[in-house]
Amino acid sequence: MPTMRLPRDNVRRIESCRAGWQTAALAPRTVDELRVEQAVAALYEVADMRLPPIEWLDSPVDGATAVHSLLKGPSRPWVPPNGGVWPGPEPRILALREPLDRHYRARLTSAARTKIERMLVKPLDAELAPVREWVELEVTRRLDRPGDYEPGLQKPEWPARWHHGQIVGGGFLDVGWVARHDCARQLGLDYGPLELVLDAFVELAGAGYWWPYAERVVLCRRPNSLSLDEAGRPHAADKPAIAFGRALRLWAWHGAMVPQRVVDGRVLDHVRILDEPNAELRRMMIERYGLARFRQTARCERVHQDRWGTLWLVPMRRGEPIMTVEVVNSTPEPDGSYRHYELRVPPTMRTALQAVAW
Repeated sequence: MPTMRLPRDNVRRIESCRAGWQTAALAPRTVDELRVEQAVAALYEVADMRLPPIEWLDSPVDGATAVHSLLKGPSRPWVPPNGGVWPGPEPRILALREPLDRHYRARLTSAARTKIERMLVKPLDAELAPVREWVELEVTRRLDRPGDYEPGLQKPEWPARWHHGQIVGGGFLDVGWVARHDCARQLGLDYGPLELVLDAFVELAGAGYWWPYAERVVLCRRPNSLSLDEAGRPHAADKPAIAFGRALRLWAWHGAMVPQRVVDGRVLDHVRILDEPNAELRRMMIERYGLARFRQTARCERVHQDRWGTLWLVPMRRGEPIMTVEVVNSTPEPDGSYRHYELRVPPTMRTALQAVAW
């Protein structure tokens, strides 16, 4: 069987495919549950298996917990089985990927595969990695220690549910494998009778996490809220950065997991900032609240003033004091006003000039 070369306009089409998969993966949206269930049914039919009951849940934490209950019943989730090995999803379903991979390797030239990997799969994985790793870490922590995030509690132990939270049929950000095949098909690779299987995996890649078993299929819905900063990291103010309905709400500030109090402007004020014992969270809270606003509302003292600016000091109940220098732009705005800037400087500064020079 001859191998296929890429068409002349392959660069534009590969880039378009990558952008489409990235947008689809990160879009906060609902999915057509009937279409997803039909895709599951197609895979079970190809695997010559009876379609078990399908259960939809609202978050990957709920899904992993349900799978644990399915496999182990009411037993303690903290004790791994003999040898520390837990059964993964149904191998006959996951094995349906292998014919697609063999066809892909056999029908595309080595140069074509290398180009798809370099232009599609690796960039896509890199773009989705910050969100995927963040979600998996927080899901793992919630399985180990239910409750809202607090610094120092994010390192997971080894509960059974941790395994079930990671070993899945697929996740809403785990799209690199299926995107490779979808791109090859868009470039002209004919998958023949394997089209049905590929269509099913493409449909499932657009859904949430899913766990296929002989006794039951567990699917979790996609997040209905997903906000990122310019660097592609989870980030949002006044709302969860990622939310699976009300079942799992994850707060973040430029990629760092934080408690809700750090970024929720409805509860954040200078008193909470002064009372915060964690220095890193306190820094984020000041960044979220605004340095100038914090200095103006907290009890502060003027240390020095000259033509270069004004040096302010805010005593802290915990940790070192916060020192800022207030400077005024020498160029007027269109309305004739002058813009003020507040810059944080080390508390060892003694004059405004020294602070500005620093």
